[in-house]
Amino acid sequence: MRNRQKGLTLFELLVVLAVLAFAAAVAAPAFGGSSGALEAKALAGAIAGELKLARSRAVGSAEIATVYLDSEAKRYRSDAASDWTPISTKLSIAFSSAAPAARDTGAILYYPDGSSSGGEVAVAVKGGVWIVRAALNGKVSVDEER
Repeated sequence: MRNRQKGLTLFELLVVLAVLAFAAAVAAPAFGGSSGALEAKALAGAIAGELKLARSRAVGSAEIATVYLDSEAKRYRSDAASDWTPISTKLSIAFSSAAPAARDTGAILYYPDGSSSGGEVAVAVKGGVWIVRAALNGKVSVDEER
């Protein structure tokens, strides 16, 4: 009887590598276009996190906490931060609130009872729009709209 080793030949390995390289080359453009959408989703999450933190500060300190958004300069900050956080120029943002702070700047206020002045921040990029909502009861949500 012949003792035959199990395994792949060099030719078989090269064929598999060629097929994988071709599949990667075909699929790569599909993944490259989503970086802007991922950045927009991350920004919406960061703004939502800032709003939740402001609510916690307001309840914990028994004082009003505020988050500001400057759509003209593309930046945001909370009243607890000394510096503004910049927003990528690739993204477009829109803000609506009952508590405007100044021209092109809006504010969402959180009160010691956990409620808020309410407002929405829309973060948009080619490929998607994410809406950050601060409800009057203080709850924060992020929803993707198409």
